[in-house]
Amino acid sequence: MALNFNDTEVAFYPANTVDQEPLTIVNFYGLTGDNYDIKLIINRYTDRIPDDLMPIAECPGGDQLCVGINNKAFGKIYYWEEKLQVNTLEEMWEPVTLIYNSFFDLIMSFEELKKNKDFADSTIENIKVSNIFLSRF
Repeated sequence: MALNFNDTEVAFYPANTVDQEPLTIVNFYGLTGDNYDIKLIINRYTDRIPDDLMPIAECPGGDQLCVGINNKAFGKIYYWEEKLQVNTLEEMWEPVTLIYNSFFDLIMSFEELKKNKDFADSTIENIKVSNIFLSRF
């Protein structure tokens, strides 16, 4: 599921990545008092995400968009990968990738996620194949 603005799903293309596939956002966190409350999320990711970052949005698969809140990371947007588990404080930055220099740059990168209309009767909405996968053939 992608972030939905007025029935339009949006995706973004990170400025700083190896693979230029679009990413989507499930939701932004807020002060909601439920499972998406930012205070709950911050506590959930303590000791998993570096102290210089704060999660602000969830991406598919449990990945997180984070904003830098301290030091050289301040104001920058980072992508944290859930699947890359760390065991020590020294490894904590390994699953983190800088993707934008500001929140403004992130928002300005949003694009409408085009749905594939070739399969009108299909339940498949979108098929994504990365360039890295295709380069193997």
